Amino acid sequence: ASLTKTFASTVIIQLVKENKIDLNAPVATYGVNLSESGIVRVIHLLTHTSEGVPGSHYKYNGHRYALLSNVIQSATGKTFHQLATERIMQPLGLQNTAARDMKIAALDGFDTTRLKQNTAQGYSSNGIQPVDYPKNFSTAAGMTSTIDDMLLYAAVFDGNQLLTVDQKLKVFSPMISNEGKTLPYGLGWFIQQREGVEFSW
Repeated sequence: ASLTKTFASTVIIQLVKENKIDLNAPVATYGVNLSESGIVRVIHLLTHTSEGVPGSHYKYNGHRYALLSNVIQSATGKTFHQLATERIMQPLGLQNTAARDMKIAALDGFDTTRLKQNTAQGYSSNGIQPVDYPKNFSTAAGMTSTIDDMLLYAAVFDGNQLLTVDQKLKVFSPMISNEGKTLPYGLGWFIQQREGVEFSW
C-alpha cells in the first residue's frame, strides 16, 4: 500500500541528486497541469501540500501523490516501476517486492508465479469473502511485498545505502508551511511526535 510512497520518495531524491528532477520546479514543467490558486511544485505533491494555496496546509491525497509517476517518467523517460526495480528491488535482491499488477511485474522481470504463491489471500471486512488486491499501480500505492523483504529494505535504508545521511535528513524533516507551521509529513513519510519521541512511518 502506501509503503510504495517511500520507494517513490527514494527514487525521486536519487533523481534530484542526479539533477534530473528539481523539487522546486513547477509540476507543469513535467507535464502535470493542476488548477490551483498558485504554482504547484514537485515538493508540494511529495508532501501533500498541493491543494488550495500550494504549500499552505497539509491534506493527504493519494491521487495527487500518484501524479509523481508522471513527473518521474517526464524527467527520465522511464516509468516509476522500472526505476524502482533497477535502483531498489534488483540491487537489494527483493524478489517478492513488485507491482501488484502481474503484467507490470512481468515486464520488470519478476517471477510472477512465485509472487502469486507468496501472496496471502485477501478477504472482505466480514472475513468470509475472498477478494483480490487492487491492481492500480503508481507512486502512491500498488506494490506488494513480504515481511522479509521489508526488513531488508529497512536495514539497507537505515544503513544509508539508498540515500546518504544528508538526503535522509531532508526526507525525514517535516514540511514547513508557507506560514512557518510544522506539518506532519516529510518527503514520502509521516514525521510525527508522540510523548516527546519523534518517529517516522
